[in-house]
Amino acid sequence: MSPVISLIKPQLEKLFSSKQKRLSALIVLIIELITITPLCGYLFQCGCDWPWLGLDEKCNYHQSHIKQQCPWCASMLMGILSTALAIMMGVYASSISMELFSKQHKVKELVIRNLIGLSAFILTATIMAIVAASWQNYPLPMLRLYFR
Repeated sequence: MSPVISLIKPQLEKLFSSKQKRLSALIVLIIELITITPLCGYLFQCGCDWPWLGLDEKCNYHQSHIKQQCPWCASMLMGILSTALAIMMGVYASSISMELFSKQHKVKELVIRNLIGLSAFILTATIMAIVAASWQNYPLPMLRLYFR
């Protein structure tokens, strides 16, 4: 076994040590994978949408006449880093949380884990959207919705 794997393996085993942690991480991951594209569309107002409504086919990245294109689509590096970090933070948060609530009912624990994981996902995605937009001088319409 490589040294990197031998360092990571015990941490992953601890992180996903219970059935509740694994189930919550899986639920959060599935929701994140379904919602990452419409979240992009909301954050950047770029046209990205739900999987059953065309995903990124209406994204302004595909419109060559648009001066400023979606930061996550225009920069493959920033898009992958941003979305991967947001997804990983959501899964991680859903797995590490709940030490204080370990005596709660299993369904309650699962719901709380999922809410914490999805909140971490949305918060991280929003922060990374701000970073990507700033880095690429993209006006962030999402912020104008809140700061009028």
